Amino acid sequence: MKTIGTIAAIAAIAFTSCNGQDSSKPIDLKTEKDSVSYAMGVAFGGDVKGYLEQSGLDTTLDVKMILAAIGQSVNGTSSLDEEASIAIIQAFQTKQAEERGKASKAVGDKFLTDNAAKPNVITTESGLQYVVLTEGTGDAPTIMDQVKVHYTGKLLSGKVFDSSMERGEPVTFYLRQVIPGWTEMLQLMKPGGEVKAFIPGNLAYGPNGGPQGSGIGPNEVLEFDIRLIDVIKEEKK
Repeated sequence: MKTIGTIAAIAAIAFTSCNGQDSSKPIDLKTEKDSVSYAMGVAFGGDVKGYLEQSGLDTTLDVKMILAAIGQSVNGTSSLDEEASIAIIQAFQTKQAEERGKASKAVGDKFLTDNAAKPNVITTESGLQYVVLTEGTGDAPTIMDQVKVHYTGKLLSGKVFDSSMERGEPVTFYLRQVIPGWTEMLQLMKPGGEVKAFIPGNLAYGPNGGPQGSGIGPNEVLEFDIRLIDVIKEEKK
C-alpha cells in the first residue's frame, strides 16, 4: 500500500478541476461489484480530500486524464511507471511550493513593514516583532533552560493552527528545541510576562512550511500570544 499517498497526490492535482462534470447525481448500486467499486471510490476520495486540505496546492489538471490513467494503471497499460510518475508529481509539488512561498513572503513582508509602524510594536535586529502585554518579573530564560508556557498560534488570516490555551494544558520544552523566533522571543521575557509575537517566515518554518497537517505554508508569518509561566533552570553538575 506504499502508493496510496502518491495516488492521493495525483488525484489531488486534478480532482478539483472537473470540467463541469456533475458528481452530485446519486448512483444506483445494483450489484456487489457496483457497491465494492463505489466504496473504494469513497475511501479514495477521502484520501484526496485530506491531501487537498493539508497541501493547499493549486489544481489545474484534467480529471478525465487522471481517471484514464487510473484505468490504464489497473489494466497494466499505463504510459508511465510508478517511479516516473512520482518524479513528475514531486517536481510539480516543488514548483507549487516555490510559487506559494514567493507569494506568502510578499504578503508577510508587507504585513511586517506595516506592523512595524504601529504603536508599541518592537522590532528586533533579526526581524522578530512583538508587543508586550504584561511585564514579567524575575530572571529571563537562557537557551539552555526549559520553559513552561501557554500559547495560541495563528496565521495572518486569523486561523488558529495550535493552542495550548484551548487544550487547557501548558507545555514545557527546552528553548533550543523550538523555532528560532520562539527561542529569541522567550529569552526576552520573564516569568508572568505575556506578549503578542509576530514571527517572520525565516524565523518560523521557512520555505518548507510547517509539519504536515499544520496548515502552515512556506514562508508564512506566524502570530503568537505567549504567556511565560515558569523558567526551569538547567541544573549545574
